[in-house]
Amino acid sequence: MKYFIDFEATQFSQEIISIGCYREDGEMFYSLVAPHSKNKVTNFITELTGITKEMLANAPTSDEVFCKFSDWVLGNDNNPEFYVWGDSDSDFLMHTFNKTSFLKARMIISYMASALIDYSKKFEQKYYLSSTGLIKIVNCFTSDIIQTHNALDDAILLYYVYDYDKTNYEEDVIYRLSFLPTINKNMNNWKKKVKKPAPHPTTKTEEIISQSNSEYAVNDTRKWSKCGYPKNSICVITSKNSSAKYVFPDVEIAAKYMYEYVFTDNQKKGMTVNSVRKHIKQAYGNSNKYMNYLWRRVV
Repeated sequence: MKYFIDFEATQFSQEIISIGCYREDGEMFYSLVAPHSKNKVTNFITELTGITKEMLANAPTSDEVFCKFSDWVLGNDNNPEFYVWGDSDSDFLMHTFNKTSFLKARMIISYMASALIDYSKKFEQKYYLSSTGLIKIVNCFTSDIIQTHNALDDAILLYYVYDYDKTNYEEDVIYRLSFLPTINKNMNNWKKKVKKPAPHPTTKTEEIISQSNSEYAVNDTRKWSKCGYPKNSICVITSKNSSAKYVFPDVEIAAKYMYEYVFTDNQKKGMTVNSVRKHIKQAYGNSNKYMNYLWRRVV
């Protein structure tokens, strides 16, 4: 299984003082970790994480925490995958490794340090991004989250980014990331990756109007159901007996087109291509309006 993990550490000695882990099945692990010296927790770290020297005074040692963590992981999984965001976590693990003495703790620490998957590198390479903080990526997808630098909260944010990228269309992710201030230099590379859907095949009874961003607009004054559009085509009409305003080959392309070219920036907030597709299906299934249009599917 996949484990999304984050650590908070001391400022200079880089000893782990808290561990947070979110497993892909929804199970979670969190613990404070007492550093070798409580005095190593500076005011900067306290202000950043909220972890104080007093909180760590009675915290379990790194030996105790990582033995417990080993049981939690390896008790159910013989092939764990550990995901982090950034390259500092392996350093935290190795500095903590030097302060542990229990074999079980040292084994799980060394295994993680050698097998960490830096998801930031995969994500940034996929979307042609320079090094970007996790919270900046998260805020491209939702504006409701503030980073607290709590290890478990950050582990959950990492899973959120992973899951969002996995379950949404690439075009949707790219649009969200376009709000990053450093994105302009990457746009040409993105345009090479994202291909426009193939145009709707024309028939004798329809004419595709070649307009800016309007390749699915049609110019046929007859009722939509009398035009001979191909099966499963999606028609967008303005009243129950009018002609089609747009005709799409299928619901997938209809959703992508509406999201990209018809929705305003404000309308796109909180929406994805997946959610638009669901609304379109509900609209033609129930003969309801969506975005002030009636939707019909050719059967």
